[in-house]
Order: sequence, then C-alpha cells, then structure tokens
Amino acid sequence: MSHISKRSTRMDKRHILFAACRALGATTRENTQITYYGGRKQAVQIGVEHPSFRQGFGLGFDLNRSTGTFEAVGDLSFGGHDAFLGDLTMEYSKQEVLEAAASVGHELVSTQTQGGKVVLTFSAYVG
Repeated sequence: MSHISKRSTRMDKRHILFAACRALGATTRENTQITYYGGRKQAVQIGVEHPSFRQGFGLGFDLNRSTGTFEAVGDLSFGGHDAFLGDLTMEYSKQEVLEAAASVGHELVSTQTQGGKVVLTFSAYVG
C-alpha cells in the first residue's frame, strides 16, 4: 500500500525553489493539499504539479524548522517523482548560482549540460 513519505533536501530558499520549479515547467501553489494514493490528501506548504507525475499524485515541500531546509513530501515510491526531484535539485543549484553571480555583476554567457552536469559560463566587467 502507498503512503506519504518525506525526503530531506538541501534546498533552503523558497524563491529559488519556486524559480527552479517554474524552469522545469511545474506549477506551484502555497499552503495547499496534495493528493496521493486512493485520493487521500496531505496539507503542504508548497504544492507542485508536473506532467511527469502519475495522474493525481502531487508533490509537496514543507520547511523543516530544525534544519532550515525544505523536505519533499508525497507518495514518493508511487507518484513518479524521482526523476523530477533529481532534475529539481540540479535546477535549484543552477538558479542559486545564477542569483549569486548576478548579485556581483556577472552575466550568463552560456549554459551547457555535459554528462549530467550543468556548465555555466559567465562574463564580468573587470575594470
């Protein structure tokens, strides 16, 4: 039988989590419910829907106050979330680097994916 489970992440910035979800074509809702096996519902702080999920199986994120990071919440063994969570982790890291680079004036020149890794090339004014 399926059930709700949680998986720790290293994601700790809400706005970057939202940006990463959008970049992957997911829709997000705050303070909502996700549906899992048998039509059961689970309250979550951030609800995520993506075409790759099994029909009717949502994914959520709740902030773990003791670690300061978001935990993935859902029917993780049955909902088809594994590939999305892997892509989301990579996209989150990319968005985090883009934000940090922009804050010091660097501009993104190119993005390449090589062997499961993302390579970002930046330019910066040196004066």
